[in-house]
Amino acid sequence: MKIKVFGGTFWDVFIYGEEPHKAEIFEMPGGSGLNIAFGLFRQGFDVQFYSNIGEDWRGEEIKKALKKEGFNTVGIRVIANMKTGHHIAFNDRPIAVDRGANREPIILQEDPEADVVFINTEIPEESIFEALRIPSKLVIVDLGPRKIVSSEQLRAVCQTELLLLGTERECDGGCDVVKLGAKGAWVRGKHIPADTHVYPYTVGAGDIFDVVFTTLYLKTGDILFSTRAAVETSQTMVREVKGAFSKAQRLDKLI
Repeated sequence: MKIKVFGGTFWDVFIYGEEPHKAEIFEMPGGSGLNIAFGLFRQGFDVQFYSNIGEDWRGEEIKKALKKEGFNTVGIRVIANMKTGHHIAFNDRPIAVDRGANREPIILQEDPEADVVFINTEIPEESIFEALRIPSKLVIVDLGPRKIVSSEQLRAVCQTELLLLGTERECDGGCDVVKLGAKGAWVRGKHIPADTHVYPYTVGAGDIFDVVFTTLYLKTGDILFSTRAAVETSQTMVREVKGAFSKAQRLDKLI
């Protein structure tokens, strides 16, 4: 199954600890778009990822790491004289984000059709709507992490089946699945509970949720089952795994 993913690429820095000389620092590729694309790739889908990076060492390191994993980087455009997006979190609280090359429009490669299109909002608005018009059987849009379009706008343009995901803050009553963090999720009016405990490694939990939900929905067509599994898996990850991309690397093969 061919999935085209549109979203942001960042260089992530995670800092843990309260004392400077006892801190842990982790650096890795990131961005919700990349994390989701890589997670779906690891689940066995034919993923084409469209994003931008800058002409700098961070962009080079990202492409090098992805190629080592066997991930297709053809759709990742290098933009001259721009910086790769940069995200810094302290104890899993984002403290600085420079969108860098993610501000620039996404350029589609050849072969415009796909079975599924997945879009997240780290890319410009015009690129979101361009991706929305790609011929496909299903479009999934996560309204986060930077809500710049409404559910009404998306539904007015999309000409195929559309599933909208987002947090309570991002959704405006038009989402099929509402992510509630430690409280679980709402799926078309039904509550899927979680254990309500706030765990320490929350960055990337929403990306893992999206990967698990998308994988299982495409394999089973059961939106309740897919949401329940996404809640359970993301809760496991926030207990155990530091960093966002590392969560996608740690995700076991689903059914």
